[in-house]
Amino acid sequence: MIPTKRDDVLVIPPTVILAMREMLPRQSKDCVMEVLGVSSNTWTKIKRGEAIRRSTGERLLQRFGHDLPRA
Repeated sequence: MIPTKRDDVLVIPPTVILAMREMLPRQSKDCVMEVLGVSSNTWTKIKRGEAIRRSTGERLLQRFGHDLPRA
Protein backbone atom coordinates (compact mmCIF):
# COMPACT_ATOMS: atom_id res chain seq x y z
CA MET A 1 0.00 0.00 0.00
CA ILE A 2 1.30 3.45 -0.89
CA PRO A 3 1.11 5.72 2.15
CA THR A 4 -1.17 8.70 1.89
CA LYS A 5 0.09 12.17 2.67
CA ARG A 6 -1.50 11.88 6.12
CA ASP A 7 0.37 8.61 6.76
CA ASP A 8 3.70 10.27 5.96
CA VAL A 9 3.56 12.68 8.91
CA LEU A 10 3.18 12.64 12.66
CA VAL A 11 2.95 15.10 15.53
CA ILE A 12 5.34 14.78 18.45
CA PRO A 13 3.45 14.50 21.78
CA PRO A 14 3.64 17.57 24.06
CA THR A 15 5.36 15.61 26.83
CA VAL A 16 8.16 14.67 24.45
CA ILE A 17 8.46 18.27 23.24
CA LEU A 18 8.86 19.42 26.83
CA ALA A 19 11.58 16.83 27.47
CA MET A 20 13.36 17.89 24.28
CA ARG A 21 13.19 21.58 25.27
CA GLU A 22 14.78 20.77 28.62
CA MET A 23 17.71 19.09 26.87
CA LEU A 24 18.59 22.21 24.90
CA PRO A 25 20.95 24.65 26.59
CA ARG A 26 20.30 27.11 23.73
CA GLN A 27 17.82 27.41 20.86
CA SER A 28 20.50 28.10 18.23
CA LYS A 29 20.37 26.10 15.02
CA ASP A 30 23.75 24.53 15.80
CA CYS A 31 22.67 23.47 19.28
CA VAL A 32 19.36 22.06 18.01
CA MET A 33 21.18 20.03 15.37
CA GLU A 34 23.87 18.82 17.77
CA VAL A 35 21.53 17.83 20.62
CA LEU A 36 18.34 16.77 18.81
CA GLY A 37 19.67 15.91 15.37
CA VAL A 38 17.05 17.94 13.51
CA SER A 39 17.12 21.21 11.61
CA SER A 40 15.94 24.43 13.18
CA ASN A 41 13.00 24.42 10.74
CA THR A 42 11.91 20.99 11.95
CA TRP A 43 12.38 22.05 15.57
CA THR A 44 10.16 25.08 14.97
CA LYS A 45 7.43 22.82 13.57
CA ILE A 46 7.77 20.46 16.53
CA LYS A 47 7.50 23.33 19.05
CA ARG A 48 4.36 24.61 17.31
CA GLY A 49 2.77 21.17 17.46
CA GLU A 50 2.81 20.84 13.69
CA ALA A 51 3.24 17.60 11.80
CA ILE A 52 6.71 16.55 10.67
CA ARG A 53 7.86 13.75 8.39
CA ARG A 54 7.05 10.39 9.93
CA SER A 55 10.59 9.07 9.43
CA THR A 56 12.05 12.05 11.29
CA GLY A 57 9.48 11.79 14.08
CA GLU A 58 9.99 8.06 14.51
CA ARG A 59 13.75 8.54 14.69
CA LEU A 60 13.35 11.23 17.36
CA LEU A 61 10.92 9.17 19.42
CA GLN A 62 13.19 6.13 19.26
CA ARG A 63 16.25 8.20 20.13
CA PHE A 64 14.59 9.62 23.22
CA GLY A 65 13.01 6.33 24.31
CA HIS A 66 9.36 7.15 23.70
CA ASP A 67 6.75 4.85 22.23
CA LEU A 68 5.85 5.34 18.61
CA PRO A 69 2.31 6.51 17.92
CA ARG A 70 -0.05 3.77 16.81
CA ALA A 71 -1.05 3.84 13.16
